[in-house]
Amino acid sequence: MLRQEIRVNEIQVKAVCGPPDKIPVSKTWGHLHRMGRLSSGRQFLLVPLHHRAPEGEGDVRSFICHFEFLMDGKLAASDIQGFDKDRHVGIGIELNTRFHRLPIEEECDIAIAAFAVEHDGITFGMIPIAPDPDDPDDVWYVVLQPGADAIFSPPWDGTYETS
Repeated sequence: MLRQEIRVNEIQVKAVCGPPDKIPVSKTWGHLHRMGRLSSGRQFLLVPLHHRAPEGEGDVRSFICHFEFLMDGKLAASDIQGFDKDRHVGIGIELNTRFHRLPIEEECDIAIAAFAVEHDGITFGMIPIAPDPDDPDDVWYVVLQPGADAIFSPPWDGTYETS
């Protein structure tokens, strides 16, 4: 987030901008490492995501998510496959199988725009979260959902926190 302070007639004004148009995601940082550029020129991110139902409403549901992005970072396609509890153990194997079937041009960092996709009543995507207006130190951040598996924030250098 860019936070800029200016003075207008001796009154301090804080101008707050949102996250960048494209959020860098580093391949060499953390657990999001199945990403890069396909032979089509599109960027891709292949990731397992987990949705925890509200207490008393069910279990954790696991998904393999394949997102493709245009070079300008906008979402071009998504494929989300759910796994039931019995298949949860095999999600890593399935993820690796899918990864090796992709027409990968290069495994590399990507830069993607915020997006949201609904699947089975669950929101998937890179979701921007605005700062708390009552907290002057709060900043914009972007969360990979569901599960808040990766939280991106300034300095927007591709690194992220994990939950």
